[in-house]
Amino acid sequence: LERQKLYLHSGDITNRLDLEKLNLYSYHDVILLANDINNEQNQLETSSSEAADAECL
Repeated sequence: LERQKLYLHSGDITNRLDLEKLNLYSYHDVILLANDINNEQNQLETSSSEAADAECL
């Protein structure tokens, strides 16, 4: 990942100063993964929106 200039982080970093400390500007791509609680909530919202989209069809 270092050679490809890709940074992968799993956790809660919402503070701008914490992000700046990581020096993410030196990477080409940055991937921030949601924590488990947010991930479950996102899955629920996605399922609801997919069901709504299916109803529209």
